This record gives sequence, structure tokens and C-alpha cells, in this order.
Amino acid sequence: MTRAVPVEKGTMESQTTLLSKRQLVCVECLRRWLDPHERWRLYLDPDDPECTVPYCQSCAEREFGRH
Repeated sequence: MTRAVPVEKGTMESQTTLLSKRQLVCVECLRRWLDPHERWRLYLDPDDPECTVPYCQSCAEREFGRH
């Protein structure tokens, strides 16, 4: 499995408005992002840098460790 590249924090925050119009779902546990105060991580897909991959806090820590 290839490792995803984390999106910069500022970039993620600036895209919050855009992302809130679509439903985010964790790619691991399939939980929906319902609380805008909850911190999720978006990673760039190394095979497709245009694609971001969302992870909830629990799955991100399990897959990539704490940041």
C-alpha cells in the first residue's frame, strides 16, 4: 500500500467551505463527518494528486500515527 501525503493544515481550513457542501465519509470506517469542529485529516492520493482522501481522527491515527 502506498502512503498518502498529508494536506497542509491551512489548505484544509481554506477548503472547509467547499467541503461542507459535499458529504465527507471516512475511507476506512465509512463514518460521515457531521461535526464541523471535529478534526479530520485529508490526504492526497499519491496515484492521483487531484484526489483527496478523508480519514476520521481515529482511523487517521491508527493508519498514520498522531500528528
